[in-house]
Formats: sequence, structure tokens, C-alpha cells
Amino acid sequence: MSTKADGVTPNDPPSPEAYVRVEFRLEADEDGWPPYDAETCWARRTEDPELVVIDNVLFFVREVSCGDVVRVGPADGTLRPFVEVVARGGHRTLRVIVHEADAAPHRDAVRALGCAVEGSSLAGLFAIDVPPEVELATVLALLAGWEAEGVAKYEVGDAEEGREVER
Repeated sequence: MSTKADGVTPNDPPSPEAYVRVEFRLEADEDGWPPYDAETCWARRTEDPELVVIDNVLFFVREVSCGDVVRVGPADGTLRPFVEVVARGGHRTLRVIVHEADAAPHRDAVRALGCAVEGSSLAGLFAIDVPPEVELATVLALLAGWEAEGVAKYEVGDAEEGREVER
């Protein structure tokens, strides 16, 4: 599941005239991760019925971030299947797993930098939307500090050719 960077949650349907639900099929790795076979999110409609703008922070989907324009296929019930990324929106996605009982202080620290954060039903896991106006290096430095202290692990959720991050 995912949450819009500015507040629309996966279960709070926004206007059907303005939004569609996009489905991303997931494949588990050899360890069975992710624990789901699909992730869905809200996306804003555009003038082209095949193109939508992702409006959520994604947990498990790689290579897609909030603000990206994506092509979707015909509706399968209430869901539109993801086809491909058409244009980048300038946002970056990071994922964190905190190894402490309370991840709230960590989420608050990331929000203080200007990022949107979405908690998960999986203990300690949260996803971060780094908007274009926030310096990615600042957020990465914070996360690297937590990793060095042994309190958290992080990954770049939208890493792909040309978008890798030095660690």
C-alpha cells in the first residue's frame, strides 16, 4: 500500500473524475520479499487517458516515484495496470526499516527535512518521498548515520540505470 505525499491515503478514494487506481505486479525474490504480489496507488488523470501522474509514495515498486508520468493499460475492474514510465517527476523514493520499537522519531526527523513519509503495517518499515526541492544528499546523510549506528537500514527505492545513488 502507499500514501499520497500530501495526504490522500490508499483507502480514501479521491474524486474518480480526477484519479485512477494503478496496479503494479510484484515478484518476490528468493527470500520471499516483498510479501505481496501487487501494490496499488492513486494517480491523477491527464488529458491522455493512457497517461497518469503517480500521486503516492510506493513501498515495493522499483523505478517509479511520486510525480512520475506513467502509461497504464485498460481498466481491469477498478484497477489500471502499470505499463511503463513515460516521464520523471523529479521525486525520489527511499525505504527505511528501523530496528527499534518506535520508528516515529525517525519518521519525524525525515519529515522535518521536507519529505513526505508513509508508515507501513510492517513493523519499522516506512517509505520516503523526497521532492525535487529537498536535497537528496541531506536525506541520505541522515539515513546513512542511522545505518552506521545500527538502528536502521535503508535502500533507494527508485534506483535504475542512471538514477543510482552512491552509498
